[in-house]
Amino acid sequence: MDPRLTSSQLQERVDIISEKMQVLPDEFLEELKNGLRVILDGTGGSQHREEFMILQKLVQSRSELNSKDFS
Repeated sequence: MDPRLTSSQLQERVDIISEKMQVLPDEFLEELKNGLRVILDGTGGSQHREEFMILQKLVQSRSELNSKDFS
């Protein structure tokens, strides 16, 4: 499975995404976490740096998220 999310999935409400993720297979979730870890660690090269910047902009644009959600 491809762990990348589409832009439409990223624009859904967090609670809806959470509900959907709870029914995903554990193997898929592990692949997703590992892929995100590579992006966040910056060990994936220039493509992952670009993906990180896109992800960062998407998270920052979400009005329902704030710093308390990430602590």
